[in-house]
Amino acid sequence: MSDENLPPPTPAPKAQKWRIQAWIYDEDDDSRIRNAMWAVGHREGYADLSDFIVRTMLEKVEELEAKYNNGRPFQPPTAQPRGRGRGRSLRPGKAVE
Repeated sequence: MSDENLPPPTPAPKAQKWRIQAWIYDEDDDSRIRNAMWAVGHREGYADLSDFIVRTMLEKVEELEAKYNNGRPFQPPTAQPRGRGRGRSLRPGKAVE
């Protein structure tokens, strides 16, 4: 077979960049999230807790992009967004000790 009859080479898959992220949230919420994942995550096709969290968050991000940005990804903010700050309630109506 001559080279002119060969299909073009398949490009190498793009290397994934991984990031370790941490959130501050209530222990009861953590238990609910973990328990739901371990109870039914395998039935829903989640590989592990990280997969569950990222895919769930991306579903919400896609919803927000569709609702507020014509389905396009948001651009980075021009100013540093304001955070909740430590010690503030993470859920409305829920006290922080």
